[in-house]
Amino acid sequence: MLIKGNLTFKYLALSHIYNSPVLSVAPQSNQIHLTGTHLNFQNIFSNFFYSTNSKILTSISKSTFRKFTDSVIKVQSQNINRKHYRSNFEVSDKNEEFYFSQCVFERTRTNTSGGAISIFSQTAKLNIIYCGFTICGATMNGGAVEFQGSEFSIEKSCYLGCLAAQMGQAVDLQGFDDFKGQISYISVQQCAPARSPGLSQSFFLRHGTHVIIGMNSSSNFIKDTGASLCIAYTNGLKLHFSSFIGNQGANCFWLHHLRDSDELYTCNIVKNTAGANLGIFTLENSSAIFSAFYFIENVAPTYFVSGFATLSKCALDVKKSAKLLKGCQLQIVETVWGIKSLKQLPLSSYITWECWALGAPSPSPSQSLVPVDHALEEAVLGVWVLFVIVAIGLVAFYATLLVVLKVTEQKDNSNENDAMLLSMDAKNIVKL
Repeated sequence: MLIKGNLTFKYLALSHIYNSPVLSVAPQSNQIHLTGTHLNFQNIFSNFFYSTNSKILTSISKSTFRKFTDSVIKVQSQNINRKHYRSNFEVSDKNEEFYFSQCVFERTRTNTSGGAISIFSQTAKLNIIYCGFTICGATMNGGAVEFQGSEFSIEKSCYLGCLAAQMGQAVDLQGFDDFKGQISYISVQQCAPARSPGLSQSFFLRHGTHVIIGMNSSSNFIKDTGASLCIAYTNGLKLHFSSFIGNQGANCFWLHHLRDSDELYTCNIVKNTAGANLGIFTLENSSAIFSAFYFIENVAPTYFVSGFATLSKCALDVKKSAKLLKGCQLQIVETVWGIKSLKQLPLSSYITWECWALGAPSPSPSQSLVPVDHALEEAVLGVWVLFVIVAIGLVAFYATLLVVLKVTEQKDNSNENDAMLLSMDAKNIVKL
């Protein structure tokens, strides 16, 4: 459907749409306001919404999008050279805002970037709140979300089991130097999962000024760099009250061009695994101050590689004499070494939103340190569970059948013996 004006959808369900997008905006249209609530779309073989070079205000709430073979939302500006994004913006007066609230994106994928949401426009603003992205995938960047615009806010949302062939298994975000972002109380879990590790960066953020509060990153498996977080070329960064647990990759954090003025404090770095060459933190052209960071039960011969690092009021379970550095200059201020176990150091359990199996939002925020471990298993391996149940049922049936046959055989033998005894008694009676 080609739209040229304002459009509102309510309580609409569609399935098995082929070939063309459900909605597409006519090029060079006047500003369009698209509103949707209580939508249920599944088995769509294209986009729900597609636009190029239009002024768009989009608000989608309380909706479910399942099994798409292209990005649910795809917006691309024709004025941008994607290969040289930052140097090829043209002046535009477009006003584009995209708001998603209480939405579920499940098993959506694309052959390009942004398995659920792909927005690539100079003036675009993105807001995501109370949303779940489950098993979304892209053959390029941003397994769930690829956003390249002017401003974004992501809060109280979850990314579970997302996968990209290149960068940003869950999310790929970038913009100009005036790019602004707010991330609060989100969970990124098994992006990518252990059985299918992603190439690089579970969560990728580039350029601009950003605040991250209450991020819960766990069980992300990356072949290359950035298992927990990758941040590059930012003008300002605040990373507060976050937990990074059980992630694995060549390194866990790849931080480019950080400065001492950036605020990194009160985070848990627990049970992560990293290689010796890049360590847990790779500080490329960076100088970072880590305040009140807790390093517990990590498996990594090297903690800090390159750059300058300061540990202030931190706690580590390794000895001070341990070789934690590779090409990095380290300064230590009021830091505790040799913590023997987690029991010795009660870690703060920051408020986060746990991942869920099928996209339904958690009814309340989680206070747990480690997020739900079985969620992805329920989401991805449901079919295998069914197979196991069927197999158990077949085995039980077969065992029961054997028992019944055995009992029947015993009864038959018993009946034969009884018949023989009766026959002998009859013969004896006849003789008498």
